[in-house]
Amino acid sequence: MRKPHPEIFQHALQKIGCKPEEVVFLDDIGSNLKAAAKLGIRCIRVRIGREGEAIAELEKIMDMKLRDEKARL
Repeated sequence: MRKPHPEIFQHALQKIGCKPEEVVFLDDIGSNLKAAAKLGIRCIRVRIGREGEAIAELEKIMDMKLRDEKARL
């Protein structure tokens, strides 16, 4: 199994014991994100050089601070 085949995401969900809506998947490849999103997994695209945007989006979803104010990203 490998991304973007749905089976890999279903296998991962089963292994960690989570429902799709309980998971956030970060990746830099659109086809991987699209496949995960079709299963109901929340997705964040990580763009090289703009990783801070992905972290900010994850902070919103998680409703928690994940980085130090002085952090570069």
